[in-house]
Amino acid sequence: MQVAVTLAIKAWHATTAVAAAAGTAIYSTGGAVAGALGSIGAGGAAAGTAGASGAGAASTAAAAGKGLTALNILDGSITAFSAYAGYAQGQAAKAQAEEQAFIAETEARGDLIRGRQEGNDILDAANTRIARTITAFGNAGVEINSGSASRVIGNLARQTEEDVGQVDENAVLSARVRRSNARSLRRQGRRAGLIGLVNAGVTTGQGAIRIRERG
Repeated sequence: MQVAVTLAIKAWHATTAVAAAAGTAIYSTGGAVAGALGSIGAGGAAAGTAGASGAGAASTAAAAGKGLTALNILDGSITAFSAYAGYAQGQAAKAQAEEQAFIAETEARGDLIRGRQEGNDILDAANTRIARTITAFGNAGVEINSGSASRVIGNLARQTEEDVGQVDENAVLSARVRRSNARSLRRQGRRAGLIGLVNAGVTTGQGAIRIRERG
């Protein structure tokens, strides 16, 4: 409230006609810049800042042009608070989305690491099992290159290869899904931040219009 009062008092000392005209021009320019930049999805922060700054200047100028009244001061204070609340909400949503995206990417890396570890464990267990099988054939006097022994060992090796491949495929698929989710979350966060900036500019602009029309 104190900030709004100070701004309004300073604005009161400006010339009525000049202040009103400047407010209208700044408001129109700031809103146009915000709309142009926001519509192409580039420079979201710059767009929101331009719109909010233009609308804020218009609100102050309008207060000067129409007269310093308690109602205008109160309206300006409420408008400023509402604009900041909209901006803060958008930034909070953006920060939350970024945090969730970071978690998703971390989990994706974890999936790949666990997949490799599980694959190594399968290989170790298979090597141990094959070594014991070869030893058992040898103790029984069976040549490992004979038909039956060769088939048993070959089957163990093929099964191991399939198991490792399946584990690796599952890990890669899970990581891909998590990374896709992370990209989606970041897009949502950027959109939420831009919407918050635009809403702040719109709220401030609407306050400026009310002050000018109140007279």
